[in-house]
Amino acid sequence: MKCKKCGNEIFEDAKYCPYCGTKVEEELLIKKEEKSVTFKDGIIALFSKIFLFSGKSGRSEFNFGFLFLIIISSILSAFTITPEVLSVLNGAGSSGTLESATDYIIQASESKNILDPYNLYNLVVMLLYVIFLCAPVYRRLNDCGYGKKIVVLLTVLFVVSETVCSNLLWCILPENIYNIVYIFIEILSFANLFILLTCMLKKSKPEME
Repeated sequence: MKCKKCGNEIFEDAKYCPYCGTKVEEELLIKKEEKSVTFKDGIIALFSKIFLFSGKSGRSEFNFGFLFLIIISSILSAFTITPEVLSVLNGAGSSGTLESATDYIIQASESKNILDPYNLYNLVVMLLYVIFLCAPVYRRLNDCGYGKKIVVLLTVLFVVSETVCSNLLWCILPENIYNIVYIFIEILSFANLFILLTCMLKKSKPEME
């Protein structure tokens, strides 16, 4: 191992460089970010560790797995929404097609009918995120160095926020009740975003070799 300041070789267990006296304890820390992790590795880890709540996951592994889920959800969206939009476009004729398609998407997003394709799509995506990201979120938060109680709390909050928000937003819900729980939905949505951003952006907590 080399001293970061003077570049001389020093012992692995040295706390100070014998040449320049620089504290080198930090040099013994292992950066856990797997620079060699590929997109394929992230997908394999997503499926092979789907219910594994022990150990840790690096940032690269989590991000690749999350990116794969986003791609899958986008494909599901295309298969679900595109036929409906094309149907609207065909029925609208040569004029006003873009406006008609936009109106359909807005109406679909505001619909509280559970059988609406747009709503079914969002519920499926919610299930994918909860099932496949529950364990990775736990391992990733653990890798970030949070205490066990906080890791468990944030993981449970992620599952609850994802499930509750998706069901309240995309299922049948009377308007008067929706107006009451709207603020609650916003808070949970913010919590969900915070947890995911933490998993995607926060660096791994280094450990002593």
